[in-house]
Amino acid sequence: MQQQATSSGGARIAAALNGTVVAAPDFSAVLTGTVFCAGGGLGLLIPLFPQAERVQEGGLLVLAVLALLVGLGMLRWGRLLPPWATHVVLLTGTVSVTMAVALAGVTPTGVALASFYVFTALDAGMCLTRAATACHVVLAVLACAAALIPQSATGAYAALVISGTTVVVALGSGWLLRVAASADADPLTGLPNRRRLDVVLQSAVDRARRTRSPLSVALLDLDNFKVVNDTLGHDEGDRLLLSVTHAWMSQLSPGDLLARQGGDEFVVVLPGSDRAEALARVERLLAAMPAGSTCSAGVGDLRDGDSLSGLMRRTDAALYEAKRTGRNRAVPAPLSAPAPAPVPA
Repeated sequence: MQQQATSSGGARIAAALNGTVVAAPDFSAVLTGTVFCAGGGLGLLIPLFPQAERVQEGGLLVLAVLALLVGLGMLRWGRLLPPWATHVVLLTGTVSVTMAVALAGVTPTGVALASFYVFTALDAGMCLTRAATACHVVLAVLACAAALIPQSATGAYAALVISGTTVVVALGSGWLLRVAASADADPLTGLPNRRRLDVVLQSAVDRARRTRSPLSVALLDLDNFKVVNDTLGHDEGDRLLLSVTHAWMSQLSPGDLLARQGGDEFVVVLPGSDRAEALARVERLLAAMPAGSTCSAGVGDLRDGDSLSGLMRRTDAALYEAKRTGRNRAVPAPLSAPAPAPVPA
């Protein structure tokens, strides 16, 4: 019983960490890998310049090599890591910078190395939610203060400047990313729109092929939505779309994606779910519909030799079949792509 409780607690912690990572795995891996490679590469240049007597070059070179290896590892395999690993890698970077500053002291080299805390801010601001970014930035600022302030007044001023820069970079990078992402968001629901969905779908297909892991997609279409708009008005239709969005988001797991494709049609991307699991999960979404409303769904899974367009054609055919056979149901996609058919309202 105790082991089960511990496992459940660990799952909750992992789920919470996964939910704080907002960047796609490929983007997060490339950015984090580049940041570590930059830090490691610059660290390896230390022997080329005269250093103060207290600078421990040997230890700094070891840290530089380790940072470079982590960076290369992230570029090669980072996209395969679970989302919570992003936090571990960022914490490793903060600890490594703190150790480097301790080895160099308040010297020109030590102050220069302390500027690497800004890398943490850049990475977190671009890859994590605001709350998660704030946590990492606070840790970086505290580490910077602990490493520099006790040593001298110069160290205190350096800590102030570097900490301020770290905060500004975190805020600026996060703001710029959100501004850019707003073009990919549906203005009503805040969900990813068709433009963003196309990018995520292709990335998910590439990842599933690379890792040979299952991938399923569902098309969901609200039943008789036109009647709601025509009889109750578009405001009521908008409220229904928002209610559906909130209901479905509460049913999804970290790593899943819910997008609004247009009108009353939604798409759910389910990485790691095979055909049977995806069908069961989509049926739970249908059961979560607001009272008095129903939804039809087609569920397709990526098969050997499948293209993204083929997967979506089969899934669309399953949605059409769900509509044709009475609505308010989820239908698995056929194994081969049929001719396209219009979807009833």
